[in-house]
Amino acid sequence: MSGLKQTDDPPGTLEKILEAARYEFSKHGLEGARVDGIAQRAGVNKAMIYYHFKSKDDLYFEVIRTFFGHVASGVKETVDPSAPLESVLAGIAEVYARHMNEVASVRPIMLRELANPHQEIIDEISGMLVASGLPTVILQKLTEGQAEGTVRNVNAWQATLSFVLMNMGYLLVAPLADRVMNIDNRTRFIDERKSANVDLFLYGVKVRPK
Repeated sequence: MSGLKQTDDPPGTLEKILEAARYEFSKHGLEGARVDGIAQRAGVNKAMIYYHFKSKDDLYFEVIRTFFGHVASGVKETVDPSAPLESVLAGIAEVYARHMNEVASVRPIMLRELANPHQEIIDEISGMLVASGLPTVILQKLTEGQAEGTVRNVNAWQATLSFVLMNMGYLLVAPLADRVMNIDNRTRFIDERKSANVDLFLYGVKVRPK
């Protein structure tokens, strides 16, 4: 359950707390982050944080829930399940790129969470993404394409996972990839990568003329 409570706080208080917490957890991890530091960065007193969140762990979980809640909402709002496969893929690529580029501080949190996952968080994130239609909509489009003869007889589950990882992979390892590939403009590269991922994926799954 979320730690958020209804209150008469000034507008934006919760957003400031979550933004400050995201920064602190990104820099120091769950164990290293301090509630005093989060309160100072948010411009609120420590008691205000404990009014909204029962513990530091609860605040940490809410930071992750909030981010993936926005991703899931973005998928539902952007992706039309009735649209062609290419449009569905482009919409998903756009959502991932937009949120991960705008909130780069989530990257270290995600990497730590993947290395040492909290099962509660993994369950919630997966539930959000499934409820958003991802990966169901990709599987559906691939299956429809195979029935129509426009998509090769690929393993739809493997292909769907590959597309998701194509979009998340660089976003998770951007600092390393930038050095290896001499990427000097990450924002531009992410924007270009959206269409590149779609093109590469479609080339792999579409039936090609003989």
